[in-house]
Order: sequence, then structure tokens, then C-alpha cells
Amino acid sequence: MSGDDASSTAGNGGRGPTSRWSDPLASTEERERFTELVQYHYAHGRLTAEELEVRLEGVLAARTLGELYALCRDLPFPPASVGERPPRRLRGRRRG
Repeated sequence: MSGDDASSTAGNGGRGPTSRWSDPLASTEERERFTELVQYHYAHGRLTAEELEVRLEGVLAARTLGELYALCRDLPFPPASVGERPPRRLRGRRRG
């Protein structure tokens, strides 16, 4: 059996057959979106500083979309406007 075989179990921890297309590689842009998502949930009190650090390290190390989603599967989806205005906790002091 070759490494390109769709039923190969190499690289999935021996969890059974998988298609090489079942878990696409993550792009830099997708990692950036997941970084923002994790930071959003930290800012809203869902993650501790330690959890934030672990998840950010995981996001940066993730090679596939499945790995990214696994890091955030327990977090609710934020509103569509995430990134438009960060919560007070992340905003700098007002000048004036």
C-alpha cells in the first residue's frame, strides 16, 4: 500500500481509513481567523490566560482545518461582527 492510497492510516494515529482529501491543509488566513476567534473568547471571559496560550500555540502549529476546528469545538460562534470593535478588555485607553 502506498502513502498516497486513500485508505492509508498513516498520519491519523491509526484511527482507521481516511481520504487524503478529508482534512484539507489550513491556510495562513484561516489560522489568523482562528487566532482572532480564540482571542475573542479570551476577551469575553471564556478562556483563562493559560488556555489562551495553549490554544494559540495549537493554532500556530495546526496543519489542517480539522486541527483548527478541534481547538475551538467547545467555543460558541461569535457574532458576525467580531473584529469590528474589540471588547473593552482588549482596547487601549482612550486618549483625550
